[in-house]
Amino acid sequence: MSGKKFIRISLILTAAFLVLIAAVNVAIDPLFQYHKPWFGLEPVITNERYQNAGVIKHFDFDNAILGTSLSENFLISEVNDTFGGSSVKLTMYGSSIYNMTYQLELMKKREVKPKVILCDMSPILFEAPNDTLKNPLPTFLYNDNPFDDGEYLWNFSVLNDFTYQTVMLNANHSVPDYNTVFVSEESKNFGREKAISHYSRPEVSSKMVDTEGYLALEKKNLALFTQYIEVMPDIEFVFFFAPVSMLYWDEQTRLNRVLTLKAAYLEACKTLTSYKNVKVHFWADEEMLAIMSDLDNYIDACHYNGQVSSEMLRRIKNQQGLINSDNYQEQVNTLFSYIESFDFEKLFV
Repeated sequence: MSGKKFIRISLILTAAFLVLIAAVNVAIDPLFQYHKPWFGLEPVITNERYQNAGVIKHFDFDNAILGTSLSENFLISEVNDTFGGSSVKLTMYGSSIYNMTYQLELMKKREVKPKVILCDMSPILFEAPNDTLKNPLPTFLYNDNPFDDGEYLWNFSVLNDFTYQTVMLNANHSVPDYNTVFVSEESKNFGREKAISHYSRPEVSSKMVDTEGYLALEKKNLALFTQYIEVMPDIEFVFFFAPVSMLYWDEQTRLNRVLTLKAAYLEACKTLTSYKNVKVHFWADEEMLAIMSDLDNYIDACHYNGQVSSEMLRRIKNQQGLINSDNYQEQVNTLFSYIESFDFEKLFV
């Protein structure tokens, strides 16, 4: 065989191999970039950052759960019951509002937009970068540029980690239940000892916090979200202030940040309650404060179990803790009065 013939055959075989890989990835399309599952396959949802874009582009849904890991423990069935219709979970662990703009931009382009977007609100979002991704995001999946689709079509990791997984889990009838997707509900994962073991108590600081700088960053982050609230007026945005544990507030107290965060909570409430298509839930009642003080509900300083998530949905459904421009200051003051008078030492006894 001559050298030229060998090269020609090699190129043909290589091209055929690449076409085959692309064809398999397009047909199965485990990241849902081109279509919903074909061939009667059930969708296999295992990776938020890689699959959320495709879910937004091609799935049918009435409600979307946006947000961070503080929204991951919601059961889809309970969200459906709260708002009616069908729901998808688009949370991302370690997300930021800037990260969420990639999802909101896709939501804006949908012909049929969701009726409700549910999202947690917390200092984690206030102080995140507002112009760079907080954690890696495969941005080529979130745009409409066909010239970077090669990162998906000829990606052996996609073929091995997603396409093969989708086929095998369907073949074995072991597709994970979407109702509990990304839910961490094993009892061993939660409890006082576990929460404290994940907490590193800082030394008491006398350093002054740059409240003005903190609020300036928060306002930029809130503006990233409110621009989508404004251009999608038919969507009801439902925010809730996540009930982080008193371990978190112990840390903020010792770091001399409580007054800054109080100002940040007030700013967020003021901003969000000014929109007609926004509902904001803020809980500072006795029952919720007791939940925040009981470390058995947590795995660390911030993340709560499914029972707390279910309680929040019950409250949202019953319109409990719904704040407006007239009463948000009272609710924020109630929460921070509790924090400022709390005996944190009893958490460690």
